[in-house]
Amino acid sequence: MLEKIYHIFQSYEAQPLGIDKYYAVLIPLVVIDEELYILYESRAADISQGGDTSFPGGRVEEGESFKEAAVRETVEELGLTPDKIALLGEMDYVVERDRVIACFVAQLNIDSLEDLAVNPDEVAYPFLVPFMKLFRQETKTYTFSHELQIDADFPYEKIPGGKAYPFRNRQVTDQVPFYDVDDEVLWGLTARLTERLMDIVRTGEADIFSGKL
Repeated sequence: MLEKIYHIFQSYEAQPLGIDKYYAVLIPLVVIDEELYILYESRAADISQGGDTSFPGGRVEEGESFKEAAVRETVEELGLTPDKIALLGEMDYVVERDRVIACFVAQLNIDSLEDLAVNPDEVAYPFLVPFMKLFRQETKTYTFSHELQIDADFPYEKIPGGKAYPFRNRQVTDQVPFYDVDDEVLWGLTARLTERLMDIVRTGEADIFSGKL
């Protein structure tokens, strides 16, 4: 048995426990008249989280990579051909509860929003926000908390300390950022990814970054 276990682990690839959902999103950068913008979507009313602001993205399908999923979802939602999407790189990813969300940054080679043929089943409308407007703005963060819920028949008698056991994360607290962008609302995951992009740029060439390409 030990020899069998040895051979199993020679080729086994470690994975995060409890993760069974994989998603990918793409942060689209657009240059119009030498000014840099970020493109966002207002989600169609009849889908999950309808009316929210988001980036193009969705679930990773069987057999495809995170990068492939991000590009595919962008093509499907915005009506672009893949050659109009120039990937710049992968950003930090999110791991929360039972899911992983990978994030990529890309330039969309378009001249205006009129070059898009958005899928109305998924996107109500796209809109642009000047990069520097977000770059110079700090998010406003709000907090919400919820208590750990434990089954009534949980076998406390089997663990040290019983009901007094010091469970980790008995109270879960989340920080929810918001950006002010005129008539649109950037909040939650979309705002978190936007904020992280700004932080990465600030720690790179922020001192010479002008918002123009």
